[in-house]
Amino acid sequence: MTSGTVTAARADARFRAMGTDCQAIVLGGGDDDLAAAEAEVRRLGRLWTRVDDASELSGLNAHARRAMPAGPETRMLARRMLRPEHLTGGRFDPLMGRDIVAMGYDRDHGALSAPTGPTATVAMSPAVRPRGAHLRLDERSGLITVPAGRALDPGGIGKGLAADIVTAGLIRRGGTGALVNLGGDLRCRGASPEGGWRIGIDDPRDGDAPSVAQVLITQGCRVHQRRAKAALGTGRWIGGVPSAGPRYRSTH
Repeated sequence: MTSGTVTAARADARFRAMGTDCQAIVLGGGDDDLAAAEAEVRRLGRLWTRVDDASELSGLNAHARRAMPAGPETRMLARRMLRPEHLTGGRFDPLMGRDIVAMGYDRDHGALSAPTGPTATVAMSPAVRPRGAHLRLDERSGLITVPAGRALDPGGIGKGLAADIVTAGLIRRGGTGALVNLGGDLRCRGASPEGGWRIGIDDPRDGDAPSVAQVLITQGCRVHQRRAKAALGTGRWIGGVPSAGPRYRSTH
């Protein structure tokens, strides 16, 4: 894999998928590569959405308590979600699907309306979680078990993993560098464009205002410097689940 900063042909595509605004950029690639990236984002979205009963994720939730077969991408997702649960001693809970629905996030993000009054709050800690109610992944059999009464929700981890998978695919197709932004969950790989990747951080209080900060990523996708607000361009604020706080993104 090439790293560093290079001057190369750049192709850029923006589209809607996974209920959010998406962007894919490839250096040293073209429209066919971007079409493949978009198709992969949509395929992963169909696997992992919880608002479509036909998705693989919904099948796991619908058969809670039963060990269910899952494809390689969904097993990878389960591993990604189990790791922060382990690292935080259970404070991170990947099984908040029902709780998130109770908060009003029961459809695609783009279909949500802004909250007009108090919204539900949920507190879940290891002390109150039902004993034994943990996501289980059997690596040998490829089976995943969601505990009874709970529901898996990938949230930003799912989008982040999708960005990981799609950027890796762009590099395998011959790109020298790639960046994928899925509603603020962003990954870059390989070479950076001349001048680096400039990632704007938007103002959560005013989505139409100029970015309030910028991260400059160069030298093989390492953070090189951060700059405060100063002629940074604009982006749009992406609100999170009502009462769950905002997420930010703007890719330049």
